[in-house]
This record gives sequence, structure tokens and C-alpha cells, in this order.
Amino acid sequence: MKKKKLLTLLTTAALTTSIVGCSGAASTTTSSDTTSSANESSADEAEDLAQTAAQETSDESESTATSSLEATSAEDRAYIEETLNLANNEEVTWTYDADADAWIMSVVTAVAYAEIEDEEGVSVCIPGAYIKGIDTDGDGEADITADSYTEAVHGQLVIDYEAEVTSSNGQVYTASTAPVILNTGAAGYSSSTNTTAATSYASEGYINVSCGNRGKNDTVTDEDGNESYTGDAPSCLADQKAAARFVRYNILLGNLPGSTEYWVSTGGSGGGAHATMFAATSNSSDFYDYQIEVGSVGVYVNEDGTYDTTVTIDGVTYDLSDGA
Repeated sequence: MKKKKLLTLLTTAALTTSIVGCSGAASTTTSSDTTSSANESSADEAEDLAQTAAQETSDESESTATSSLEATSAEDRAYIEETLNLANNEEVTWTYDADADAWIMSVVTAVAYAEIEDEEGVSVCIPGAYIKGIDTDGDGEADITADSYTEAVHGQLVIDYEAEVTSSNGQVYTASTAPVILNTGAAGYSSSTNTTAATSYASEGYINVSCGNRGKNDTVTDEDGNESYTGDAPSCLADQKAAARFVRYNILLGNLPGSTEYWVSTGGSGGGAHATMFAATSNSSDFYDYQIEVGSVGVYVNEDGTYDTTVTIDGVTYDLSDGA
């Protein structure tokens, strides 16, 4: 309703201003004093309408979205952030592709309360230049390097923030500035099973992200064996947004290289539509509740029902985006 009222006010102001201009040009039989007075009055009215419209815009921007869900407890928030911190994941493995000079992370679950784990995961492919090796014993040193690699290895990345990669178009990237490309599945708006990230963009210095998603063909079975449909929109998009939060969160933690700001979404068919929607709906509160329900990181409900989309790391608070 506010948007319709705002549009009406702006249109009225524009029309009034146009009428003022037309009357000033066509008026030949009225005295100059009368014309001047009428024009000033109309101009004042137009200005008042414009100010009212601006106030409506300000009021609307200040309106705060609220959730119908319960407030996120401090314990729940801590659990989500600890669970989705890659440094705490003992199951993650890294594979090195010598031909592409890239490290590929095994699929890990991107949310704390996954409904369908096989479709709510994420994998990342990282150019080898950004990685010194894999720390297998927690001392911060690279125990397995590209030269000594033989098979998939458990551990955490040791990132080289000084290394540079020059792309084919001459752009120079580092582990801190490398753009992130998120590949959206959802072909035909269906579910997508988790897959490992491809090495396609490694030579360009880009971080490549692959994520699964729930979709229109999904059902779940409860503990009593009862099957129910769970493929309603916007589960596809909510899962892609959750994956983006997961990757950004771990970049901020220092577990992954990459930029938290320079993101591109890409996909084909229904995935192409989702790539567009992923970017166009960046940080839209319309999708927050869906992410909160599955335990996405960096999106919570405050006691007053408003949203908190931040994480605090080493005493610094960061806004965590879910888009591109």
C-alpha cells in the first residue's frame, strides 16, 4: 500500500510540475503578477508533494522485517556457528588435482539442521597457488603439500595470502581477493544431489563452489515411516543461500580463501533462473525464515522478532550476505 501511495504522490508531483511549466508558457492574457503568483503556488504544492513522497520512502525504508519464528537462543546460535566452522569438522577431506593445480574439498553439510543431507551440502575448489598445503595435526603447518600428496587427506588448509594468480584477462588475484563463483543446480526446479566442485575456474584464480539443493520432487519419511512432500518453493533458493553463508563464514574464519564481496552466481536452465534469483534476492528478509529453519549460519531471530544477520569473530562483528 505504501508503494502505491508513493507512486501516486510522485506522479502527482510530476504532473503538477509539468502543468506549471505549460501554464507559464501559454499564458498570454493574464497579468504577469497573477501568473507569477499561480506558478509559485503550484510550484510550492509540487515541492510539498515531493517532500511527502520522500518521507514515505524514508518511512518505508525504516520499517523492520520481523519473523514468526521463535527467537534464536544463545546456545542454539553457538551450536550452529561451532558446527559449521570447518576447523571443527573432522570428516572433511581435501583432494589435489595436479592437472588443474587445484585443491577440492569433499562435500560437507552447509547447515546445522539439514532436512535432506544429500541435498544440503557444499564443496569448494581452490587454485593451488593459494594453498601451501594441508595441516593434518593442528599445528598450523603444511604437513601435506602438492608435491607430497598421494590420496585424499583429512585436515585444514594452510593458506598463502601472499601468492598471486593472474587471470587470462590480466586481473591479479590473491587468496583475499579471489572472486567466488557459486554454481546453482535446480535444473527444472528439481532437487540437486551434492557434488564436488569442478576445477573449471582454477586457472583463472577463481574459487568455485558447488552446492546441492532440495527441489520440487522431494519427499521425506519420518521415524514412523510416514512419507510427506517437502519440495515447496523456495527450498531450492534457501539452500543455495545457506551455502553462500557457509562459505563466507569460513572465509572470515580463515578456513577458506576468497573474497566475501565479489561473488558471481551461474547455472543452466532452471539453475540459470535460480542464479538470477540468487543475486536479485540478495539479503532479502523474505528468505530468512527458510534458512533459519535448517540452521543456516549468520541469520537469527532476536527477542523482538527482528533479524540478526551477523557473526562475531575475534571480537569483530561482520554482516554475512546470502547473495551475490
